[in-house]
Amino acid sequence: MKIIINRAEYDDEWKERVGEDLALGHDVELQNFDYSHDVEACKFLANKYGATVRLNPDMTICHFMRHKK
Repeated sequence: MKIIINRAEYDDEWKERVGEDLALGHDVELQNFDYSHDVEACKFLANKYGATVRLNPDMTICHFMRHKK
């Protein structure tokens, strides 16, 4: 299941939302991604929850894909 989260709606709370969904085994699409402010947090969350991070060409959407076991 893929969960879509609009980063602009959650301020810094998006990190908790993404973490919760990744912990549940969901893939997450983080829209309105701000590369300069959010890239390190995305890398941290991906590492913590065993996910791969990919950005769209404009770097405005961050995709977290869980590693399937």
